[in-house]
Amino acid sequence: MDDKGRRLSAVIESEHLLASIGDSSAELLYAKDRDGRLLYANRATLDVIGLTAEEAIGKNELEWHDNPEEAETIMAIDRGVMERGEVERIDEMFTTPGGEQRIFHSVKAPLRDETGAVIGLVGVTSDVTAQRHAEEHRDLLIHELNHRVKNTLATVQSLAFQSFRNCPPEAFDLFEGRLAALSRAHDTLTHGLWRSAPIADVVATALEPFRFAGRLTTDGDGCRLEAGAALALSMMLHELGTNACKYGALSGPDGKVAVRWSCAEAGDKIHIHLRWEESGGPPVVEPERRGFGSRLIERQARGEYGGSARLDFAPTGLIAEIELNVRPETRIET
Repeated sequence: MDDKGRRLSAVIESEHLLASIGDSSAELLYAKDRDGRLLYANRATLDVIGLTAEEAIGKNELEWHDNPEEAETIMAIDRGVMERGEVERIDEMFTTPGGEQRIFHSVKAPLRDETGAVIGLVGVTSDVTAQRHAEEHRDLLIHELNHRVKNTLATVQSLAFQSFRNCPPEAFDLFEGRLAALSRAHDTLTHGLWRSAPIADVVATALEPFRFAGRLTTDGDGCRLEAGAALALSMMLHELGTNACKYGALSGPDGKVAVRWSCAEAGDKIHIHLRWEESGGPPVVEPERRGFGSRLIERQARGEYGGSARLDFAPTGLIAEIELNVRPETRIET
């Protein structure tokens, strides 16, 4: 065999190898020219569109798709990728030849020649129909759970009102505040689909009722708290905020509160240190006995989080140091 024959044989073998690789993939692999005509389609692509290579290659969606509107939408997406010259990730609807509507997630990129000019498009597409339907069902269940929990909290509030009817008004107000803190924490977790929530969001939501004209500031590292830790921290912050309004820095006109936290890896857990510091309020006197709020904070920190809570009733203002060792579901964000 001469050199020309050997080169031709090498080309044929390389094309056969690439075709074999493409046809072994469960993903849809394809390439199109600037006019949207198929240049290449692997077996998975041809199986989905219900055509042979001879029927599909050299044609665009409008020439072979049974749904012209769907075809035009796909072609418009492709034109946008080629015009912008950037890789894009898109969910696309596609109706199979059997009339079944499927959802596909596509990663599409411009196809360039040796000069860098865009001459077409290449794509990798996955059928995510089952995944998307499962996500929709999960979201529906979570929102239904949220609705039921809110109704339950409203019922508890009504029962508490009846139970506290002959008690001092401040007793019911205190209980109602704690119930509201739990409800707000629940809302924050609902937005995170009950898996986790950014610690900054947890702190902001818990302390929203106590923000007076910039007198409360917050700052700290980025990390996500798993659901249980988010609820526990919300309740602790609510107790500190309530105490500051009744007796501490926020009970007067000039007091301030600064909340700072840090997140650090500690073995297979994340160690969170939060400091609550009050200043500018009335002189602080350590109480003769610990109230329910103090016990709640200490119990929440010590319990399943193996941490601690220290309340320093300094004359210039309360300082609370809270340490939590939270589960691996919590992660640091960079």
